Amino acid sequence: MKLFIEEAKRKALVIKGIKPFVAFETRDYKSVKEFKNKGEFLEYIKPQLKKVKHPHISGSKTVRPYVVGYGCDGSTDANIHYIAQKTTKTLGFDYAEIYDKAYPDERGKGWITENLGELKDEALKAQKVKDTTVIPKNATIQDVLDDLYDINNRSLVEELENSFEKAGISLETKLGELKIKPTTKPTISQEAIKAKAEGKSVEEFVNAQYEKQTIRNPKPIVVYRGEGKGIGNYTLVKGEYFADTRKFASDFGTVTKHTIPANKKIFDLDVFKDPNQKLIPHRMTVDVESMTQYLIDLGYKYTVNTNVRGREYVRLSRFTDEELIMRRYRPEVYSREELSLPDPNTKYKPDTQLTDIYKKATAKPPIEKQAWQMTKDEFTEKWIECSNCFGLVPDNRGILKEKAIKEAPIIHKEHIRKALKEGKSVPREVLVEYPLSFKEAIRLLPVHSKENFS
Repeated sequence: MKLFIEEAKRKALVIKGIKPFVAFETRDYKSVKEFKNKGEFLEYIKPQLKKVKHPHISGSKTVRPYVVGYGCDGSTDANIHYIAQKTTKTLGFDYAEIYDKAYPDERGKGWITENLGELKDEALKAQKVKDTTVIPKNATIQDVLDDLYDINNRSLVEELENSFEKAGISLETKLGELKIKPTTKPTISQEAIKAKAEGKSVEEFVNAQYEKQTIRNPKPIVVYRGEGKGIGNYTLVKGEYFADTRKFASDFGTVTKHTIPANKKIFDLDVFKDPNQKLIPHRMTVDVESMTQYLIDLGYKYTVNTNVRGREYVRLSRFTDEELIMRRYRPEVYSREELSLPDPNTKYKPDTQLTDIYKKATAKPPIEKQAWQMTKDEFTEKWIECSNCFGLVPDNRGILKEKAIKEAPIIHKEHIRKALKEGKSVPREVLVEYPLSFKEAIRLLPVHSKENFS
């Protein structure tokens, strides 16, 4: 019955003019390593693929869908990175993080920004890459790495190999046999602990947090602005708003084409979609002035965020004196959802917030004193706390506290006597609180310690 259904599906596709690639989605697929050389593999695979116009070389052809093992022909980089990203994510690794480690000088550039950054469900280009990529079950992790190597991502291949080796993952594992590992995003505190372990200063940690939300465009970005239907200029930040497509921009009026110059520092506002984000205080996002001025002071020229219609860019601009005066006297005009603006004299300091997180996360836990190291008051307080842990009704707690205060010095003294007999260095400030037993305490001290109390 199952075979009959599959055959019916294939015939339906042929009738619609769609060539099915069922063979490449099953275990019948042959890995490139099963052939004497790559030439034989290409001879085997090309007849079953469709020739299409090469996007970068005039008059040339390439084939689609892209199949693991095909390699580089100048048009397949996005497909290869998509497969590598998907494979890496399935294994529980962060592809962008490994890429940054392989190419630290290219953070926010090249494929991470231009292509991988767009490989999201809502991006049209991403969907096109997914629709023209086949990941056969019988291809191996090694096949995926070989494709990356073929497009000269050799440092990336090395980092991936090291990551997989440390995790005990065989490169000969077939993609159809990979078990999905859940990935958990580390908290900012966990990242602070990691930074401390790597010897990074608090300044380096703070800068790294902002760098994670920074996009630098290696090439100019074509954007569109719609005017005439009331595009908002006072939402999260102040400036000129642009859309990534003409259709998106047309919702706001007459469309004009613009270009964001290359190598601009762009802040990704999508960070605020994370309810647990601590990069910038949430209340600061209500105050457009604070947000805009702050990002400009950090060197950002633009911001970007994604929504159901596409990507939205803003060319940041400072508030004029006149605008600031109006905002002070008529906040309701500029405040979203009638939220009151923060006190203009209040200065929000996200750097301080991140610094506090770093210091708290990396601080050494306080060493709890032993009973013989505590002063009488310290021990009595602890003893009262301990006595209150027995679930007595409130009426009895007063009696319990009074009893604990009376018995605490007696018990404390026994702890001190025991410590002295064991040769422990009881602090002087503890010993002097029991003057009647001080001489006795001296006699209990080891010979080499008596000099300290003579």
